[in-house]
Amino acid sequence: MTRTLLTLFVVLMVSGARSLADEKAFSVGDLNHMKVIGELGVPLQTVHSVECRVVDMSFTRAKADDGRIAFQIVSVDGKSREEKHSIDIPHSPEGQKPKIGQVHHYLAYETVATGGYPTEAFEKIGEPSFATQGLHFRSKFVLLKTLTAQQAEQVSGRNGGQRP
Repeated sequence: MTRTLLTLFVVLMVSGARSLADEKAFSVGDLNHMKVIGELGVPLQTVHSVECRVVDMSFTRAKADDGRIAFQIVSVDGKSREEKHSIDIPHSPEGQKPKIGQVHHYLAYETVATGGYPTEAFEKIGEPSFATQGLHFRSKFVLLKTLTAQQAEQVSGRNGGQRP
């Protein structure tokens, strides 16, 4: 049952566009007893050495991505990511504006946030609705510290994917 709920949560988190009404329901409290895997391929709220490249998201051809830049995850704890996921660029600890193509190394963790508006809310208050995804989950990348390539290698080797 726990494995089923975890799989369901990950599918919902990644797809974002699926409606909760289409899936088996479970309580938010159930999540407190599960290990939830994020876009980095590791459990949420665990600290890791992450290598990422700044990419222009216009290649998706989605109107929302036109001109948007993001981090493409290259490796986590020195292990190359076969599936290249992109995560919105958070505020850098040094306040530097990233440039497309740059490679960065961070000590970081991933968490999630929810977004969207229930479509029935507009009906209930008698207001016209607008386009919305409804409830969905978004990865949030939290940068703790910028690392040099050498520091990232040391942290990855020392931790083996565990918290420093």
